[in-house]
Amino acid sequence: MFKKSLISVLLMTTPAISADMVHETQYEPAPQYEAEVQPIRWTGLRLGIHAGITHTSADANLGDTAGDLINLDVYNGLFPDLISADNNSFAGGIDAGYDYQIGNVVLGVAGDLTFSNIDVTNTFARVDPNPNPPFTGVNTNTAYMTKVDYLATARLRMGYAFDRTMIYGTAGVATAEVENRFDLEIPELAYTSPNWAEKNRLTGLVLGIGVEHQITDNWRFSLELQHVDLGDVTVNAVDPTNFPGQEINYTFDNKLMLARFGLAYAF
Repeated sequence: MFKKSLISVLLMTTPAISADMVHETQYEPAPQYEAEVQPIRWTGLRLGIHAGITHTSADANLGDTAGDLINLDVYNGLFPDLISADNNSFAGGIDAGYDYQIGNVVLGVAGDLTFSNIDVTNTFARVDPNPNPPFTGVNTNTAYMTKVDYLATARLRMGYAFDRTMIYGTAGVATAEVENRFDLEIPELAYTSPNWAEKNRLTGLVLGIGVEHQITDNWRFSLELQHVDLGDVTVNAVDPTNFPGQEINYTFDNKLMLARFGLAYAF
């Protein structure tokens, strides 16, 4: 009798226990896992290309003069004290660099080679009021030329990164092949000046600011503004054959601005 009662109780309670187990199994929430967020990485090597616009005024300042005729010409306004004109030219090239990230601060080195078509010629023309022949009423035409074939820089840069965007400053050394020329022409006297020019590889300073954005983990887009100062060059103008004892010189101010955009691949 006892065995029958025990079996009956077990049979009656088993379905209820099984139902509770099934209910708990069906509605028990699955464990949640948070995805690991990868930090934005700025450390590494980058190689890129860039293109932009150079701006220069190609300033030429009157310097020393010698000789009665030249001094009279300067007094009569045949040679300007200062001549300049705004000029914009296309530029493009290649660049490379390496960055190292410390928190949000990014330190790096950068170098680039830019090819340009800077070829600026400022002209000045006056009629000579000298009352003494053969100069009376003749045209005195002068030209002041600045030409830059290429520009290379080696720079340090320091930036602050906001996630995928970095604002930075840069400074370093710039070098370029620069030609400065001064020409004089007097058509009525069939006179053309000798080769009054200086062509040098100049070295100066470069300062700049920029912003760089990571399009993807590897591709970066940048905008940068550079100010380059390659120093002054003085061109001496003497012609001992046609105008002995006469001398004039001009000092050329070789400064330029470069606004450029770049595309780089980071490794």
